[in-house]
Amino acid sequence: MKMTQQKWKSRSINYDKNRLIQLQQASGEKLEEILDYFGLDLKKHSKFYVGSCPIHGGDNESAFNIFHSGYEHNGNWRCFTHHCEKHFQPSVIGFVRAMISKTKYGWESPSDDEDKLCPFKEVVDFLVKFTNNKDLNDFKVDYQAIEKKKFVNKVESLKSPTPERPLNVTRDQLAKSINIPSNYFISRDVPESILVKYDVGCCMSAGKPMNMRAVVPIYDDDHELVIGCTGRALFEKCPICECHHNPVHKCPEKNLRPIFKKWKHNSGFRADQHLYNYWFAKDYIRESKVVVLVEGPGDVWKLEQCGIHNSVGLFGSALKEGQRNILDKSGALAMIILTDPDNAGRLCIKEIKESCASSYSIYSPSISQVDIGDTPDATIKEKLIPILKDIERDLND
Repeated sequence: MKMTQQKWKSRSINYDKNRLIQLQQASGEKLEEILDYFGLDLKKHSKFYVGSCPIHGGDNESAFNIFHSGYEHNGNWRCFTHHCEKHFQPSVIGFVRAMISKTKYGWESPSDDEDKLCPFKEVVDFLVKFTNNKDLNDFKVDYQAIEKKKFVNKVESLKSPTPERPLNVTRDQLAKSINIPSNYFISRDVPESILVKYDVGCCMSAGKPMNMRAVVPIYDDDHELVIGCTGRALFEKCPICECHHNPVHKCPEKNLRPIFKKWKHNSGFRADQHLYNYWFAKDYIRESKVVVLVEGPGDVWKLEQCGIHNSVGLFGSALKEGQRNILDKSGALAMIILTDPDNAGRLCIKEIKESCASSYSIYSPSISQVDIGDTPDATIKEKLIPILKDIERDLND
């Protein structure tokens, strides 16, 4: 029998709501210790920790955020790729339940049976003990303190976010630091002409943060300076440690494993403030009034080689506020969403429709049963290009 939202509620119905709020608040104050307990190595920003999602085991280093300030309760979290918080609740209690379900019960996906979900009582007991209490009833509900905490965190949420630290590297400087085009992506059937156009190369310089990675630069809107980059490991996943390291070397120590993620951004790059390929796509978007949203660089490259020049990548399966701001200024009146055909991709489409339907005409055609980056050129030209032309014609009539 599968766990449902109703059963989640029925398991917690016997708990006093205000005491659960107090437990949540006390647990949030110990957020750093909770992260240490589960052995998580996340980067700390001014309001949140960021890293790859430890729940579903992702490798996108900016996909998971858990807030240590700026929310009513510390510990609110979100997974921007698979939206794991929707299965466990986006609170610190939900996060701990997710981690125990993952590490103790072997939870892997929402389709898992109920016996792979940590019982709610076990989560409560764990956090009561973690916060140095004997029983949930030990918590004395201080309503004034709760309201004060809400006010303080609301003020914190209005402060400026962690500033981005752009690389500001010229194309000439980039060309001297990596080998263009990337042999790794050539071996994956990406045309050399596409890799040269996007300055995609391999870094083979020991000691550099992107060493042994295929480097994908991200440019400013004028295509003059590289403001950031993302790198794909040249090695496939190790079946033992699940890191992407050289198979002739032994598995890295646990504290070094974040270095060997499949994908990683350079330090200081905020993917939530950028759209991949906007520097090339912006004029086509303005002219056609249509923007095509895809998840990553590989999807953009595939559409580009098929003659579709108005696509941008989200760096994942969620449209962030900063990215939405870019689109609102782009001149686009219609969106075509081509996220991956998995649960995260479908949820992304749903959320974009809910948040953007009043401002854009939104289309989510089913082009293929695989990711756009893996879809045959003939399928894209046969199914997608006619849709694009019809939408452009309707907008310009």
